[in-house]
Amino acid sequence: MECPIMSHFLDPLILEPQDDGYTWKVMEPFDYEIGEVGSGNKIDVPVNFITDLASIPRIFWSIMPPFGKYSRAAVLHDWIYHTQQFTRKMSDDILMEAMQVLSVNWLTRWTIYLGVRIGGWVPWNQHAKELKNDGSTNTNQ
Repeated sequence: MECPIMSHFLDPLILEPQDDGYTWKVMEPFDYEIGEVGSGNKIDVPVNFITDLASIPRIFWSIMPPFGKYSRAAVLHDWIYHTQQFTRKMSDDILMEAMQVLSVNWLTRWTIYLGVRIGGWVPWNQHAKELKNDGSTNTNQ
């Protein structure tokens, strides 16, 4: 029995560096489909979204820079943390899945995943506060 093709990126990632030297602006729609191909269950990262790629502390950049084979997964993760359309755990699991889709090696995947599981609560809570202050509803906190 043949396995169905699972999650995948639908668009190339087109970014423009920002003047601050560490953030990037999404220049073209950037979508990721969850589940089987054709499921229609997509995450749409909009044009003009600002990302820092992988939120890796600067002290570790010599061994794991904020960009790499995992960049598309990092932008996707930044967006779903920003919108909080999923729970934090599910958001981190989507990051892991997206890195697998991109064939990121096992050690790098797990290092990044464990990093967001350990330290991701800080940006998660910051985005939750911003959403609350904007008058948005959020049931996934």
